Amino acid sequence: MPNLRQLRILHIVDATGASGDLQQQLFMPLLTRMPQDRIKTQVASLSPDAVPAAVLRQYRIPVHDVHLSRRRFSWRAIHDLSEAARLFRPHVIQAWGHTAQLLSMLLGKRCDWQPRIIWSAADSSPLARDAGVLDRWKLKGIMRLSTRVDRIVYASEADAVRHRRAGFPEGKHLTVPPGVDAIRFKPDPAARSRLRTQLQIDSEAFVIGMSAAFRPQSDHATLLKAVADLIKSHPRIVVLLAGHGVQKGNAALAALLGNSSLATRTHLLGEWSDLAALYNACDVVCSSALHDGSRMQLVMAMLCGVPCIGTGLGAQGEVIGRFGIAVEPGSPPAFVKGVTRLLELTPEKRLHLVRNARRHALQNYIHVRLLQRYLQLYYDLAGCNVRGKDDIPAFQCDMTIGIDAAADPGTSRPQTEDEILPTWQQQASSGKKQAPSRTAPPGAERSQDDVLRLFEAELAREAKANRLTGSPQHERARGVVEEGEDLLAPEALQMPPSAVTGMMRRDICDS
Repeated sequence: MPNLRQLRILHIVDATGASGDLQQQLFMPLLTRMPQDRIKTQVASLSPDAVPAAVLRQYRIPVHDVHLSRRRFSWRAIHDLSEAARLFRPHVIQAWGHTAQLLSMLLGKRCDWQPRIIWSAADSSPLARDAGVLDRWKLKGIMRLSTRVDRIVYASEADAVRHRRAGFPEGKHLTVPPGVDAIRFKPDPAARSRLRTQLQIDSEAFVIGMSAAFRPQSDHATLLKAVADLIKSHPRIVVLLAGHGVQKGNAALAALLGNSSLATRTHLLGEWSDLAALYNACDVVCSSALHDGSRMQLVMAMLCGVPCIGTGLGAQGEVIGRFGIAVEPGSPPAFVKGVTRLLELTPEKRLHLVRNARRHALQNYIHVRLLQRYLQLYYDLAGCNVRGKDDIPAFQCDMTIGIDAAADPGTSRPQTEDEILPTWQQQASSGKKQAPSRTAPPGAERSQDDVLRLFEAELAREAKANRLTGSPQHERARGVVEEGEDLLAPEALQMPPSAVTGMMRRDICDS
């Protein structure tokens, strides 16, 4: 059994193993946020720019440049990597990408201490559509060797299904989704107000937001067609679009917007860095993507307390589940129906949806969960009878941050759900239900708890007050009448029931 004080992990990464959003949401948190007293890490980069080597070295993580890629190749690369592994003697070798996975099996045979092998299948599909002959050859070799691996880790259940269909084994796999920073992405009324003021958006506007690069897979056309139809019946709609290529000067995007009112209501933000403020400024976040690469954008919105509408394809469906609204991909009427359904939600249902979505994101898609699952995997493979949750705190963020709008700091009561929603939502729900007044008692301090919990607490207090003092309905049930109600005369109480009925009928006819 290895020393419990520190396990040694060697990560082998090729050009496609940890690229794109997964590098920031999965690979980098795994390397930089693990407890250093428990995990000692080294990285072997098979391709230039496969990993941010300068950033990793700032965290005191050694990075070995191994020349085993199409851009840079050396016959001594395997020998150099074997020598680095011999000096480091890792307990676990974790491979990212097809080339790294093949190399990990070769390296494992050369090690006399028998390290455990983990394959991280970060790609959503086993083989890209534009894959060449060499890529297909590597995939065949990987499928043959996959039964000898100690564990295969997928980023979603949808990825696991795709790989099993391609020929990967049924067992020996684990699903660990990426994570985001729950400290950064949280409900922030001040950021909402600040960004709306910066973009000159009215506080009562209904803002639809989406952050995705402008490419065919993002399908901006479907969302914009749906919004153009919604503006006809909801003139307060404003659109916020962010992402690579989503900016003025994009001729294709300008053609989609046209010269209609949609163009004047759409803000093109480009590669917006403060996504937390962007999502807080929205009333709904949409994803019209034809793939599951935008799922973490929905997670960020859920953590900010914003309802989500998405196509639900692949891993995106795992995020939305019953915590958002899933619509048919490529269908503008489906998006219109989804947004309309959200507009028609009562305040109670909307807050239920928001609270449950945020809880779902906190339980499955934050950095703490990611680190706990991988640390437990390392312990299990190394034969350590230790719980990963004991070394990483279960909650490193506030689970009960209030999902409410900006309020006057001088107020001494929590906001009700009617005050949280903008005027358009209050007007839409006023015809369906007249919500009773729920004001806090004088001197009550402003609570930072979840708004829905405050709302339920107010209902519980009202129910308790009704039980103590009695509502008119309850008073009648106990035989106590309200002032002004007609009473039977004392002599009528001595009469038979048939006579009383006849007397009441005569009174009705006389009136």
